[in-house]
Amino acid sequence: MNPDPIVRRNFLRGGAAALTAASYSRVLGANDTVQLGLIGAGDRGTYVMTRFQQDSKVHVAAVCDVYSEHIDRAKQKAADAKSFTDHRKLLDEKGIDAVLIATPDHWHATIAIDALNSGHDVYVEKPLTRRIEEGPRIVKAARVNDRVC
Repeated sequence: MNPDPIVRRNFLRGGAAALTAASYSRVLGANDTVQLGLIGAGDRGTYVMTRFQQDSKVHVAAVCDVYSEHIDRAKQKAADAKSFTDHRKLLDEKGIDAVLIATPDHWHATIAIDALNSGHDVYVEKPLTRRIEEGPRIVKAARVNDRVC
């Protein structure tokens, strides 16, 4: 069962601490599972993904990276996840509730905006942006699409 948008938004609104710690489990209903997509399956992305997986209410449904070795390594920890080499294909996938973005820093803003505009809630590894002018574009995408970043 996919959580409704309000439950999912409340789940993500708790901030980075709530997303990476077990404390957010109280936000979701007993039968709700967040279907997570990982974009950027290198060392950091795979590590953070495993932190999300510590909560039974998170299911990694998809992984994406341009390097097949990264995908293979991430799928060892999320065996039933679909794999992608283009983040836009992952964002088109039905049933993904939220995405974890752990790509190289210069891709964070672009992929976050793409994800927000495709109706996904987003967790982005720091730094969120590399240039100050990218910040307002991310905020606008989150507000216009009623999403959480």
